[in-house]
Amino acid sequence: MRRQGGGGHRADDCGRRLITVDRANGLPDGMTVDAEGCLWVAHYNRGVVRRYSPEGRMIGAVVLPVRHVASRAFGGRDLKDLYITTPTHTLTEAQLLEEQLSGALFRCRPGVAGLPANAYAG
Repeated sequence: MRRQGGGGHRADDCGRRLITVDRANGLPDGMTVDAEGCLWVAHYNRGVVRRYSPEGRMIGAVVLPVRHVASRAFGGRDLKDLYITTPTHTLTEAQLLEEQLSGALFRCRPGVAGLPANAYAG
């Protein structure tokens, strides 16, 4: 494995692989972990954010009305809102006409809370 810039960690330094995503299911993009230890992964080019158990089983999904989802984060007073970003910069004019909600920020309440953000120590 190659190191990422800036002295980042190697993928094999982190322990076991939790999930493997087939390209037919979209490209994994932004990820976050909820209060139950489940991993939420945005699947770019598939219009879905999937929830995976700590054992790596897909146990839930949020389907969006656009194919290109980029990132997600929990927020709100109780951290129970899941915010999902969608890009436009990679889309053609035809795709933008077909998916007019591309570029929108979506919010849902998936029934589980997120974790508070870590404070920057530097």
